[in-house]
Amino acid sequence: MPMGTWLNCEKVKVGMTLEAAKKLMGDYNYYERANRSEIWTFYNNEKAKQYFLTYPAPFAASEGTWIHFDPETQLVIGVTCGEK
Repeated sequence: MPMGTWLNCEKVKVGMTLEAAKKLMGDYNYYERANRSEIWTFYNNEKAKQYFLTYPAPFAASEGTWIHFDPETQLVIGVTCGEK
């Protein structure tokens, strides 16, 4: 993941639209296909189904970037920026 993506992750805020977040993260840059997000969902025994985008972790990092969103409103509800 290029350094610019990390910096852009810090600009993604709770409440912004998912489309705006994806634009900030470079999802629509056709020439950076390796850095596009993937949509994941999971169930937790204590919570409802959760939806989030993941971005590749940089070399040797233990965690990548996650953008949690509400699928009905298409709004960001949480952001976890990976290691720098």
